[in-house]
Amino acid sequence: MIAFLADENISPECARHLEDLGYACRSLLRDGPRGLSDSEVVGLAKREGRVIITHDLDFGEIYHAASGGEVGVIVLRLRH
Repeated sequence: MIAFLADENISPECARHLEDLGYACRSLLRDGPRGLSDSEVVGLAKREGRVIITHDLDFGEIYHAASGGEVGVIVLRLRH
């Protein structure tokens, strides 16, 4: 099953909703560690085998350069 890593800019409620659906989801805002650079987030996701969920449009380029495409990224563009 897919496991997710919710970036700090993703609400912990989103992570909780994914968990309620049966997915493993680590929220950096809720669970920490906080204050990681984008490349550190990519490294954490890679080590833990997680797909990153973020609002950060830069992640597409950063993750590909840092991980050689080994980490999945979902970029959410939502309206309030």
